[in-house]
Amino acid sequence: MRSKADMSHQLRIKTTAPKQIIDLTDTIQTLIQQANLNQGLCALFVSHTTAAITTGEIGEGTEQDFLQIIEEIIPRIQFRHAHDPSHAWSHMASSLLGPSLTLPVSAGRLVVGTWQSVMLVELDGPREREVSVTMLSCCARSPRCQRFPTTSRDRRRCAETDRTRIRAARPSLRQLEQQRAPWYRGRRASRRGPSRSPATRARKRSGRGGPFVPSETPQPSPARSPLRIRRRAAFRPKRRSVPLPRGPL
Repeated sequence: MRSKADMSHQLRIKTTAPKQIIDLTDTIQTLIQQANLNQGLCALFVSHTTAAITTGEIGEGTEQDFLQIIEEIIPRIQFRHAHDPSHAWSHMASSLLGPSLTLPVSAGRLVVGTWQSVMLVELDGPREREVSVTMLSCCARSPRCQRFPTTSRDRRRCAETDRTRIRAARPSLRQLEQQRAPWYRGRRASRRGPSRSPATRARKRSGRGGPFVPSETPQPSPARSPLRIRRRAAFRPKRRSVPLPRGPL
């Protein structure tokens, strides 16, 4: 599995004209191969307000047609941009075209059409632009999953991988018992219940091992209830008294 550092990149691209279109398809494909991404998504983001990223056809003057269409669609009005009204149009065009793009990746290749390319649109150059590239695997929880978890079989496989990872990460019940009570030796509790020895009960309550040192004088057992005495007396055999002989001895 690739690390998080290998799945994200920062591209620095220098433009050479005030308005320009740069093809990024081959560059993105190279990053996908370096990251060993088989199935997933590739997210692109331009962190500028006067540049945009989109898809389209490149070649045979199509770039110039694209820029001219943008000029006609977005008119130049009396801008109220106080900082610099000269590039206010670039801000509006960048917002309409969009600063981000997400494309699927299948079989280690960027999924685009035959004449489709990833285009970086420069609207206020020449400048140095930064493009953030983030690649996401189809199932980050399961590196063995080679498809999107859309079927029930894939979802079960992801769930089993999650359970295995959680069981391996968290301590077992025996380890928790050993941490909670050092006297624990890995033996299961007796089914007969707790021991009747006061030393064992005090040692378990205190959570300490070693010899038992009583902190107070043990109290005698409480007296039996009258009801219990009467019940036992009912089953006890009665003593028969022998009559004494009457008359003079």
